[in-house]
Amino acid sequence: MGMERIRTRGADGRIVVVIRHRSQIDTSDLDGSSCIEGATRHFLGDGSTVNVKGDGFEVVATGERLRRI
Repeated sequence: MGMERIRTRGADGRIVVVIRHRSQIDTSDLDGSSCIEGATRHFLGDGSTVNVKGDGFEVVATGERLRRI
């Protein structure tokens, strides 16, 4: 499982951190351990869901656009 913090700027100029979380699915069997990448999810520190929009993000609850910095 991997997490990445992405710095963005909100519409009012404030810095907002978007967290990108990539899950991993265990595909181990008797021949050995292995895993594959699962779903990727983006959210804010308060748990608000964020969608990827073009080269930036959009907060689902408010519609606010966030751009990478």
